[in-house]
Amino acid sequence: MPVVNFIIVRQQIGGDMQYLVDAMGDLLLVSRYLDFEIDNEHSLEVCKTVKFQVFRFDWNAQKWESLASLDDKVLFLGKNSSLALLMNDYPGCKGNRIYFTDDYSGANYDRMAGDHDFGVYNMVDGGIETFPCSPRNAHWPIWITPTLC
Repeated sequence: MPVVNFIIVRQQIGGDMQYLVDAMGDLLLVSRYLDFEIDNEHSLEVCKTVKFQVFRFDWNAQKWESLASLDDKVLFLGKNSSLALLMNDYPGCKGNRIYFTDDYSGANYDRMAGDHDFGVYNMVDGGIETFPCSPRNAHWPIWITPTLC
């Protein structure tokens, strides 16, 4: 029978969006910070990712610890799922990075637009490399989960 553990966290974690990720047995909480801009061409307000913070849950101390590095891990964050992989298992991926899709769903409610915010965040220097955007009417982007043969 499955066991459910409740975590009572007394500290506040910032950010505009949060993701829980199982990273090789570690429970990570990733906070995503957004900045909002006006897209005058389409008369919309759009969101852009400006940074991430990563925390690992310490089960003994019952608290989140801030992580400065992912070491050889690569995180993929998105609306459909979030996952962690080891860089060495996927040579095309850069380690200590967070790959992210534009999964802000506010467009459905308050004319906020997604589709401008795909990229990879470098945990070392905080830099963001952006990727080309999909058309405005495209479906939400998803990560295809790899399997090792």
